[in-house]
Amino acid sequence: MPAISVIVPVYKVEPYLRRCVDSLLSQSFSDFELILVDDGSPDGCGVICDEYAAQDARVHVIHQKNGGLSAARNAGIDWAFDHGDSRWLAFVDSDDAVSPDYLRKMYEAAEQHQAELCVSDFRSIFIDGEAEQDEISIPFRVCSGRELLEEGIMQANWHTVLAWNKLYRKELFAALRFPAGYINEDEAVIHRVLGGSGTVVFLPDKLYYYYRRADSIMGAGLSIKRTDILSALSDRVRYAARIHCSGLYSQTLRGWFLAFREKYYPLLREKGRGTVYPRRVARATRAILPDLLRLSYWTRREKLELILFSLFPHLQLAASRRRERKNGASG
Repeated sequence: MPAISVIVPVYKVEPYLRRCVDSLLSQSFSDFELILVDDGSPDGCGVICDEYAAQDARVHVIHQKNGGLSAARNAGIDWAFDHGDSRWLAFVDSDDAVSPDYLRKMYEAAEQHQAELCVSDFRSIFIDGEAEQDEISIPFRVCSGRELLEEGIMQANWHTVLAWNKLYRKELFAALRFPAGYINEDEAVIHRVLGGSGTVVFLPDKLYYYYRRADSIMGAGLSIKRTDILSALSDRVRYAARIHCSGLYSQTLRGWFLAFREKYYPLLREKGRGTVYPRRVARATRAILPDLLRLSYWTRREKLELILFSLFPHLQLAASRRRERKNGASG
């Protein structure tokens, strides 16, 4: 059976899909299976996936109703556990591509250092094919997942957070899945992946090619959906407290506070009406409310408003909007 299961979620990427799949099927490391998850794509992606499966026995296709990126990745993970005994997992986005040595170099490094996780550097490429200049690079490093957690995930470089550009021991996902229906799904799982990783290897080789598209999730502007990051960070706060990881706990709690007050609360007030996102964020707030209230950054009034928001989000936001309009009119 193959050593690696490579999972590629596929949705509305017909112009880019062949580039992605061809880059994987031409790897210098051939002991892998490729799981293409057609997440109800309305274009010709499903047909393209089936064409590859007919041509190469390593390719397996899952066709499912659209459920989003997390649901597609989860379907691939489930398939890898149910249908094979691969030892490693990798995720590649279907509008990206990889170096011919992507799997080989990460596999060899992970096996050499008996690691649970290998992280490669990546190259950002704009839609016109031009590579981004002055990229932040990662040095070669071998450390423990706990070290990265104590340093604070973002301090360790944002390369760490991404779901792609990594090779994972399959056991890391034995009881772990991406949160379906949410974006920022990478942020929601990486702390648990690192918490389960005894050894992590960083490779400076730019093995993953991340293509920047204006219509991609990463390329989209600040939409109300971005507030999902607060749910991911709330889980990280609780996880850090449970494993007594002080560095991760303090950094994430402060990050939650800054993101909520400076960016996402104003966004909810402006665009949250008629959406599920105020209730999602309120639920994330309640989950760590005692932790948040212990922070010294809040004023007394802000703490009271935070409590009210966590209990009655739509009412509190409506009251805040009325107060803002009244202050604007009086000014």
